[in-house]
Amino acid sequence: MNTRDFIRIIGESLKLVRTEFDMSQQDIADVVGISKKTVIELEKGRIIPSWIICISICAMFDESKVLRNEFGDSPLEIIKLLSRTGLETNKDQKNTIFWNVYLQDADFTVFKNIISEHYKLVDSHGKRVYSSFSEHNVIEKMNKWRLARNESN
Repeated sequence: MNTRDFIRIIGESLKLVRTEFDMSQQDIADVVGISKKTVIELEKGRIIPSWIICISICAMFDESKVLRNEFGDSPLEIIKLLSRTGLETNKDQKNTIFWNVYLQDADFTVFKNIISEHYKLVDSHGKRVYSSFSEHNVIEKMNKWRLARNESN
């Protein structure tokens, strides 16, 4: 998934998200900070949302089932991954239905999201410690942390 795909999905999902939260076009416009006319144009596919509009929508509707089903994870997590490579977090593992175990050892598990195809590295306590779209980066980080852990023991 890339930024262009993400923006397209947000644009195509806006009406469903609005309906999910039982909001009018004016309500969405007020919440996101755009005009009602812009909401109408976005919903009809006449214009595509800007990156900033996408971030606003995802921030306001992070718990949307529509968006979570589209991305297989919190849309804000996808924004973070698209915005920068490698993200260290302390989030608990969630939405396991969208994740397949990709690689596992005693200390870490690498999961691959079946929708967005990004990877997350989870420690033995179930905490997400790293995320990336790059398989190589996740495995490299896992090996680095494993080596550091072994050297400290």
